[in-house]
Amino acid sequence: MLSSMALPSGRRLAALMVFLATLGVSAFSVTSRRQLAHLGGLTDEWHPLGANLAVYGVLGMEREPWILRPPGYPAFEALILKAAGPPSEASLPYRTRVRPLVYAAHSIVLAATATLAFVWLSGWLRPWLALPAGLLLGVNPLSLAWVGLLHYTVLHVLGLVASMWALQTALREPDRAGRMILTGSLLGLVTLVRPVTLLLPAFALVALLVRLRGALRPALRAALLLSLGMAAAILPWTARNYSVSGRFVPVNLQAGVVFWAATEKPFSWDPDHYLWFEVGDELLRIHTRVTGMKGYDIVTFVHHLPELEAEHWREAVANLGKKPSVYARNVARALWAFAAQTSTALPRAFIRLQREASPESVLQQWLVRGARDELGSPGFGLALRLLFSTLTLLAAAGLVLGALARDVDLLGPVTLGACVGVAHAITHLDLLHHYLRVPFVVVLAFYALDRLCGAAGGRGEVAAHVLGLAFAAASAALTVWLLL
Repeated sequence: MLSSMALPSGRRLAALMVFLATLGVSAFSVTSRRQLAHLGGLTDEWHPLGANLAVYGVLGMEREPWILRPPGYPAFEALILKAAGPPSEASLPYRTRVRPLVYAAHSIVLAATATLAFVWLSGWLRPWLALPAGLLLGVNPLSLAWVGLLHYTVLHVLGLVASMWALQTALREPDRAGRMILTGSLLGLVTLVRPVTLLLPAFALVALLVRLRGALRPALRAALLLSLGMAAAILPWTARNYSVSGRFVPVNLQAGVVFWAATEKPFSWDPDHYLWFEVGDELLRIHTRVTGMKGYDIVTFVHHLPELEAEHWREAVANLGKKPSVYARNVARALWAFAAQTSTALPRAFIRLQREASPESVLQQWLVRGARDELGSPGFGLALRLLFSTLTLLAAAGLVLGALARDVDLLGPVTLGACVGVAHAITHLDLLHHYLRVPFVVVLAFYALDRLCGAAGGRGEVAAHVLGLAFAAASAALTVWLLL
C-alpha cells in the first residue's frame, strides 16, 4: 500500500494538483454562489444535530439523547464548530451563521477524497490514468452540489474511497490478522456515518472464499477478524444506545420504516425526484395510529420511535404476504438505480437557485414527482447524464475484464459496492442516496481504461490516455457550466 510520503516527487506534485484544483473550485463555489443547504428540509436534522452535539455534548435535542440518526456526521460537524470557538447555543440563527464553516470543511474533505483516490489509484493503475480519475472525482457538478449540502454525503464518500483501498489491501493478504482488524475498524467508523455497511462481513466472507479458492476455515477466520475490527468501532455506540433506550440498536433505529416503504407501493424509476413523498399519506396514517397525533412533527416521531418501528415492521410483513411483487419491483428499481442511473437533480437545482431569488424552502417543490419539471436546464442534465452513462458503461466493462482476469485487486471495490448496493436495494434508495455510485463508477471506469491499455499495447495506451483526459475535461467543462 502506498502512502503519500512514499510517493515519488512526480506523484506528490500530481497529488497536490488534485487537492488544490478540487479545493479551489469548491472554495469558489461556496464563497460566491448560493448553496443547496437544507434542500428545503429534505436533508433531515443533520445540521441541527451537529450543532446540538457541539453545544450540549448530546446527539439529540438539547439534553435529550436520540437513537434516530447515526453519530458520524453530527460528530464531524460538532468538531468543526467547537474548533471554531465554543458555541453557546444551538439556535437557528447560530446554525445559519456557521454554515460557511461547514461548507469550508466539506470543501477540504472533498479535496482530501479526490487526492486519496489519486494516491490509491496511482499505486494500482497507471499514474497518468489516476490523475484524471482523481480530478474527475473532485471536480464535477455532482461533487460541487454535495459540498454545499448540509448532509453526510461528502464525508461518507471519503469513507467509501478509504474503505475500497483498505479492503483491497486486506484481501491481497487475508492471513495478516492486524491488517484485517484495522480494515474492519475503519469500516466500523464508516458504518457510524451510514449503517449501509453493517452487512459487510457477509460480503467479505464471499470475497474471501473467492480469494482463497473456497478454503472455508481461513476465510471464516479472516471474516471474523474483520468483524471484530468493525465491532470494536461500533459497539461503544451500541452500548450508548442501550443505556439511553434499553434496546439493542447497533447504530440507529430506522430500518423498519425504510423497509416498510419498499413494501408499501411501487416507486418511480425517475432518479431526479424525491420519492419519500410518494408514501406520505400512508406514513401519516401509521404515525397517527401509533401516536394519536393527526400531524407529523419530529419530536413526536422520536418520542414514539420504538413503537413506530415495530408497527412499520408489522405492516411490512403484512405487505409482503399480500403484495410481494411490489417489494420485488422496488428491489429491482433500487438495484438498477445504483448500477446504472445518474441523478442530475442536485446540480440542476443548484443552477436554478442562482437564477432566482427563491427562498430555500421552495427547493423541495422542485423535486416533487408529478409536478411539471421545475428543475430546468435540460441540456445540462442531458450532458451530465451522458458523461456518467459513458463512465458507467466503462465501469461495467471493467467488471467483466477484472472477472475474466481473476484480478484480486478488484475484490475490495466490488465487495464494498455490492454491500452498499444490496443494503439499499432491500430497503430504500432515494434522491439523496445516488451519490453512492459515483466513487465506484469512477474507480471501475478508469480500471477498465487501464485494462484496455494492457491489452492493446502502445496505441491503446495513447487512446486510453486521451479518453481519461477527455473525461476529466468534460467534467471540468460541466463544472464551469454549473458555476456560470
